[in-house]
Amino acid sequence: MIAVDHTSNRVKARGDWARALAAHWLAERTVVLTPVHGREMQDAWGLLARPERVSVIGNGIDLRRFRAVARPATARRTLGMHSRF
Repeated sequence: MIAVDHTSNRVKARGDWARALAAHWLAERTVVLTPVHGREMQDAWGLLARPERVSVIGNGIDLRRFRAVARPATARRTLGMHSRF
């Protein structure tokens, strides 16, 4: 099992905090968005944290695979999204 944690412990409700810790403990790996979030987890959970099981996968776009289109209106029509804009 892989746990994904996107919310800082600073803003979690007590129940969410407990569920996140349980998921982290049961998972083979926990994925977070930033190294700072991973450190916050370790600080909050102390000895219960398992830093060796935390991986950082940040948000982002691979600019080698994706690029802006020259004609956004054409792209919107192609995707069927022209009426939304």
